[in-house]
Amino acid sequence: MNRLSASWTTRAADIGFAAVLLVATLTAYLPAWRGGMLWDDENYIVKPETRSLRELWRIWIEIYPGRQAYPLTYSAFWVEHRLWGDDTLGYHLVNITLHAASAFVVMLLLRRLRVPGAHLAAAIFALHPVHVESVAWITELKNTLSGVFYLTAALVYLRFDKQRRWADYAVALVLFALALMTKTVTATLPPALLVVFWWQRGRLAWRRDVAPLLPFMLLGAGAGLFSVWVEHALIGAKGSDFDFTLLERCLIAGRVIWFYLAKVCWPENLVFIYPRWNIDAAVWWQYVFPAGVLALIAALWLLRKRTRAPLAALLFFSGTLFPVLGFFNVYPFRFSFVADHFQYLASLGIISLISCSYATMLSRAKGPIRTLGYAGAVSVIALLWVLTFLQSRTYADAATHWETTITRNPTATMAYVNKAMMYVNNALSLLHEGKRAEAMTQLALAEHTLFRARERGLDHTDIHTDLSLVYQLMGRTDDSLAEAETAIRMGDVNSDAHLNKVFALKALGRTDEAIATCYHALATTPNKFTIYNWLGVLYAETGRPAESIQAFRHAMEIGPKDSYGRPTYIDSMTNLAYVYEQEQKYDEAAELYQRAVEISPERADLYLSLGNSLDQLGRHEEAMTAWHKWIKIAPRQ
Repeated sequence: MNRLSASWTTRAADIGFAAVLLVATLTAYLPAWRGGMLWDDENYIVKPETRSLRELWRIWIEIYPGRQAYPLTYSAFWVEHRLWGDDTLGYHLVNITLHAASAFVVMLLLRRLRVPGAHLAAAIFALHPVHVESVAWITELKNTLSGVFYLTAALVYLRFDKQRRWADYAVALVLFALALMTKTVTATLPPALLVVFWWQRGRLAWRRDVAPLLPFMLLGAGAGLFSVWVEHALIGAKGSDFDFTLLERCLIAGRVIWFYLAKVCWPENLVFIYPRWNIDAAVWWQYVFPAGVLALIAALWLLRKRTRAPLAALLFFSGTLFPVLGFFNVYPFRFSFVADHFQYLASLGIISLISCSYATMLSRAKGPIRTLGYAGAVSVIALLWVLTFLQSRTYADAATHWETTITRNPTATMAYVNKAMMYVNNALSLLHEGKRAEAMTQLALAEHTLFRARERGLDHTDIHTDLSLVYQLMGRTDDSLAEAETAIRMGDVNSDAHLNKVFALKALGRTDEAIATCYHALATTPNKFTIYNWLGVLYAETGRPAESIQAFRHAMEIGPKDSYGRPTYIDSMTNLAYVYEQEQKYDEAAELYQRAVEISPERADLYLSLGNSLDQLGRHEEAMTAWHKWIKIAPRQ
C-alpha cells in the first residue's frame, strides 16, 4: 500500500512539474507566438505539396530538389496546414509545446539514470535562450519534434537495458526511426547511449552494450549518409564555399566546439546568422582551438578514475555535434559555420553536467548555505526565463528579426537580402491589388536595405541579383540590366541573375540577346529547367513554335519528377500546352492540362484551360465538368 501511495505521489508530482514547465515555457516564448514566417518557412508550410490530401503520399515517396528528405517533418507540417492554414500561431504553439515535452522527458531520463538535479536540468533546457532559434523558428519543428522522438527512444531503450524486454527494444527502434525521418542529426543516439553506458559502468561489454545497438547504428549511418548526399546533390552544399582540406575542417571543428560550449555557459549576443570565420591553416592561433579540445579530453581522461561524468558530458556534447562540426557539408555553412539550432540536443550534455554538479553541491550543504543554494538555482532559472523572453522578441515579426540580425552581425549578407525580399513580396502583393504607389514605397525600402549592405562593403552576387529584381519591378529596366550583368560577371550565381537579365532584355525589345543570355546561362549553370522554360517562352513570342516546343519539353525532362518518373514542372507543362493550342494540337494540349490538374488540383486556371481544349476536341461533357470545377474554385482565388 505504501509503494502504491508513493507511486501516485510521484506521478502527481510529475504532472505538476510538467504543468509548471509548460506554463513557464509558453510564457517565455509569448513574444514569438504571432511571429511571421522567416527564411525557409515557406518551403515547409505553403508549398502545394503540403496542401493537397492526394499529395501527402508524395512526401514519403519522392525527393524534391532544394528540400531535405525528412518525410515525417513534412507530414507534420501537412497536418498543421490542414488545421490552421497560414496562421502562424498554431505552428508556434506546437513548437513550444514539443520543446516543453522534450524538457520533461529530459527530467525522466536523468531520473532513470539517477543523475542528481534532473528537475533543474529540465528547467534549464526548457528556458535556455540558446534554444530560442529552435523553438521560435517555425522551420525548426525539425528539432522540437525529432527531440521528442530522440529522447523518448533513449528513455525506452534504457528501460530495455535494465529489464531486457524485447518489446521495449522494438518500441525504441521505432521511435529512433521516427526521429531519423524528422531530422537525421538524431543518428547520433546510438553512440550517445554507449557514452552513457561507459559512464555508468566504466567499460563497454560487447554482448550487453554494443551488439544490441548495431541495428540502431546501421539505421543511423544509412540515414546520415543519405542526408549528406541530399545536402550535396539536391540542396546545394557544394562549390567554392565548401572547398576545405581535411586540416582546415579540423580547424573548423575545434573552433565550433568551443563556440557552442561558450554559448551554453554564457548565452550572450545570440544571433540568427553568426559571422562566417575565415579559416586559414597558415594562421597559428587557429590551431589553439582543436589543440584545446584535445587537451581538455586528455585532462578529463586522466580524471576518469575519480569521476567519469565530465568526460562523458564532453563526449556526448561533441559527438552529438559531430554532423555539424565541418566534416560534412551542410548548406547553412555557406553563411556561417555555427547556428544556435545545431546544438539543440548537444547542449544536454553540458546542461546535465552543470545541473548534476550543482545539485550534488546542494546535497552536501547545510542550513543557510543550502537555502542560498536553492535561491540561487531559482534565480538562474528566472534569469534564463527573462533572457529567453527577450530573445524570442526578435522573432516577433520578420522585419524585427532581420533588423536584429543586421544590428548584431552587420556582415550577414543573407539578412539584408531576406529583409529586402520581404519588402519585395509586400510590393508584389500591393501590385496585385493595384496599389502601385504603396508598392513603390516598399520597393524603395528594399533598395535602401540592399544599399546598406553595399555600404558595409558586402559586394555580393545576391545583392546585385536582388537589386536587379527591385529595379525590374520599379520599371527601371536599364538599371535592372546593369545589376544583373554585374552579378553574372562576379560569377558563382544561380539562374536568378541570368533570368533577371533575360527579363530586362526582353522588356527592352532585345529578344535575340535575351535568347543568347539563356544559352549562356545554360553553359554556366547546366540543367536549369527554369532557363529552358523561359527560352521556350522567348521562342514562342518570336513565332518559332518548333524551337519553343523543344525547349519546353527539355525543361520538363530535366525538371522535377514524381515517383513514377513523370514530369511535375507545371510552368513548362502549361506553356507547352498553350503552344500546342496555338498549333491546333488539342489532344496534346488536353493531355498536358489533365496532367497539370493532377499535380495541382487547387489551381482554378488549369480547369479553365483543360475545358477549352476538351471543347475544341468535341468532348463537351468533359469540358463542362472541367469548367464547373473552374467556377467552383475560382471565387476562392
